[in-house]
Amino acid sequence: MADATADPSNLPTGSRSATSGSAALTDGDEVDTLTVPTAVVAKAGEDRRLMWARKREKQQRYSHEHNKDPAWFHHKKHVLICSWSGRPIFTRYGDDTALAAYMGVISAIIMNLQKHGDNLRSIVAGDHTFVFLLKGPIYLVCVSSTGESVAQIQGQLSYVYDQILSVLTGSVAQILKDRPQYDLRNLMGGTEIVLSDLISDFNRYACIEIHSPSTSAC
Repeated sequence: MADATADPSNLPTGSRSATSGSAALTDGDEVDTLTVPTAVVAKAGEDRRLMWARKREKQQRYSHEHNKDPAWFHHKKHVLICSWSGRPIFTRYGDDTALAAYMGVISAIIMNLQKHGDNLRSIVAGDHTFVFLLKGPIYLVCVSSTGESVAQIQGQLSYVYDQILSVLTGSVAQILKDRPQYDLRNLMGGTEIVLSDLISDFNRYACIEIHSPSTSAC
């Protein structure tokens, strides 16, 4: 009976290694490569640039607002982040510098309660829920009237904190311990747009409850 194994010398170039059962390439093999036209690469780069430009424009649309501006209170979901000394780190809406005094008050309230052994978790005031997540020297606060639960919002704040750590690394705690008034915004590297977009994703995909395994997905 003739051997059913094909003679590798009769196979098309680039197919010979298949006869041995091995995926390894042998001398003389040709590997097809995909060449992407320069125009396609340029178009992808331009689309990406325009996408980030739109995100930046959206964020800057509210950058003039502050807590003495009635328009600032019309937003349904604020996220404010400050250091334990009250130094602003991030705000979803408004001018973080103009909100420095507001964040200072928040920080003072949290620290006063901590002195008495209490960790502030949430406050309900009318239609608004204030949710706090304290991560060492970084305080994250969400003021929401969206109807989301405290567990949902705390999960979202935890995810935002993880995003910050991915930029600042774990050394942030030591930095703030050594220099309480240090402005972490110097290290953020323009990631405010990423954080704002991340928070918007929570609203767009509200059926996903991050870090809340007890709640089933929609």
